[in-house]
Amino acid sequence: MKFIQATTQEHFKIIQEFINPYEFSCAGFCAVLRKNSEPVYIISNSSQINCLLDVAGVFSFKHSIFHCLPHINLLDEEFQNQFMDFFKDKKITSIIGERSGTEFILNLLQKIGFICQQQVFYKLMILKKSPNPAPEILYNDDEIRRCQIDNLEELHQLQKEYMETEIAPVGRHITDLETKANLKQILKNQLCFALYSNDEAVAKINTNAIGFNWIQIGGVFTHPMYRHNYYAWHLMHLICTRIQKTKRNPCLFVKEKNTGAYELYKKIGFEETGKFEICYFS
Repeated sequence: MKFIQATTQEHFKIIQEFINPYEFSCAGFCAVLRKNSEPVYIISNSSQINCLLDVAGVFSFKHSIFHCLPHINLLDEEFQNQFMDFFKDKKITSIIGERSGTEFILNLLQKIGFICQQQVFYKLMILKKSPNPAPEILYNDDEIRRCQIDNLEELHQLQKEYMETEIAPVGRHITDLETKANLKQILKNQLCFALYSNDEAVAKINTNAIGFNWIQIGGVFTHPMYRHNYYAWHLMHLICTRIQKTKRNPCLFVKEKNTGAYELYKKIGFEETGKFEICYFS
């Protein structure tokens, strides 16, 4: 097996074709491909990449590892040794992707001394039909607004609470600077909506990875005082409808222990389609 960095338009065309059947499980990786924002590597038995048959797997790496390894023999000792040799002197912050591939990479990294700070387990969900509308309409003083950079301060506290409860490793405090930087990127590059009640932002949603055929939804958060009003349902219905208008499909991953969100997404029309995992390193 060889790791060949993608450098040509033909390489990226072949990678896109390879990843197409699995895109819903690696939308973050596809967003990297679309933006060409990180080094991308092809795993191959060949010394040159000329066609789809030359590709066994792909991954990107800058600080986080995004991966798609559907045709890799994970028991191949030669491949394992090459993988460990490639990463032995790298600085890694996280592994993000489909669970079996993430577990494989984690096991190899631990053998060469990397220490995993936290593993978070998710269910992958996809929507291939029109989303079901919320069972209740919004109240007269409630409205949904498309958010852009001018709404940064209004969404700051919601985003900070979301990051602390859904993203940050256990025991890690999210600073205002981190929140602002993260939210700026969302408002600049993603689709973001907030639900306002009495002119105050009380719930939010955004996309967090725009792929070729799938768009990943994240950032779903409602202020605790405003829950049980179907606000998340209304936001989810709107953003799914907007995504489908672009001829793409919505996907997301939800924490395995978050049964409330999981049941909500099922009611909206999402179906579970696999397992997902993120590993954080200190």
